[in-house]
Order: sequence, then C-alpha cells, then structure tokens
Amino acid sequence: MNFTTYKQKIGENIRYRRIRYNLSQEGLEQLTGIHRITISQIERGKKNVSLRYLCLLPEILNIEITDLFK
Repeated sequence: MNFTTYKQKIGENIRYRRIRYNLSQEGLEQLTGIHRITISQIERGKKNVSLRYLCLLPEILNIEITDLFK
C-alpha cells in the first residue's frame, strides 16, 4: 500500500469506530480536543494524522493502534 492508501484506510477505520460507538464528529471533538473539521478531513483521507492523534484516537475509541491499519 502507498501513503495515500494508508491515510484513507486509517480515516475509514476511525470513522467506522466512531460510528460504532455512536459518536458524532462533535462528540469525538469533545473527547479528544481535535476540531471536528480536522476529524472530517482525517476520516476522508484528506489530512495526515499526526503522531499525537494517532496515539490519542485508539485510546479514546478503545482499540489497539494496529486496528487503524487493518
């Protein structure tokens, strides 16, 4: 996989888990401090996920970091 594919896959997995936990983007924003526009861009694969967010999101979504790459 190339970089763009990873970016899209991570975004898809974040969106899937967010919806699975019945969280809106605004709800995830409140839990993480990540602006909802940034969350939207990450979920669509339009924005790179910073290392800070890559470590924070799995903790909030109660998943392993490796789950984001599946």
